[in-house]
Order: sequence, then C-alpha cells, then structure tokens
Amino acid sequence: VETKSGARYMAKAVVITTGTYLRGRIIMGELVYESGPHNQQPSVKLSASLKEHGLDLVRFKTGTPPRVHGETIDFSKTEIQPGDDNPKFFSYETKHSDNEQLPCWLTYTSEQTHQVINANLHRAPMYSGVIEGTGP
Repeated sequence: VETKSGARYMAKAVVITTGTYLRGRIIMGELVYESGPHNQQPSVKLSASLKEHGLDLVRFKTGTPPRVHGETIDFSKTEIQPGDDNPKFFSYETKHSDNEQLPCWLTYTSEQTHQVINANLHRAPMYSGVIEGTGP
C-alpha cells in the first residue's frame, strides 16, 4: 500500500478501515460536496485505486438527521424522551461512558407542514437520485 505522502506498507494482507471517508460526501438539501466528517478530506483517490484493482465499492446511507440549533426550539411545546438508564455501546470494548446523556424531544407536525414537504419532496436528496445506496 502506498499513501498519498509516499509512505509504503508491505504486507500479505491489508485491512482498510475508511469509515465514512471513502468517497465521502456532505449533502445538505441541494448542496453536495466531497468531504469526510468535520470537513476533513475524503478518500477519493483511495476509492479510485480500489475500483481500478477490481474491488466493488458500495455506499451505505447513514441517514444522519439534520442538526437544529437548540436555542431555536420552544421546548415547552415538546415532550421529553430521556435516554436509556443502561445505554448500549457500538463497541464491545466500551464498558461505560462519562459523557452526559442528553434527552430527545418528541414533537408533532401539522397538515400545513405536510403540504410543504409534499410540494418539495422532488428536491430531497433521497427522492431526487442524489443519494443512492443501502441503509436506513
């Protein structure tokens, strides 16, 4: 394996763990650009190299929900949904976390909101063909 910086790693077998960097894209409505998490560089050349060597690349959708600034929400119109008392972790190596659990907040929509969504559904990346892949 040869890296972008020219470093070479010789091995009989290699495990490549790219996470969301492999051909990573940020999609915000109709704005789409190549990026890894936190605006870091995506692994575009690695993707091309793997493809050139006959490996199939499959994109999985993460289904990441939009971020909403907490100060813009009237929480008095929502219903609190606390986290689990004993949360499950993604890694079997994680036994506990000192991070504070934040609650979720349940809210409802209206017929007017449904009308706006239906009138603009063709612009949504999931329906316009911008997002393709397997996932949630």
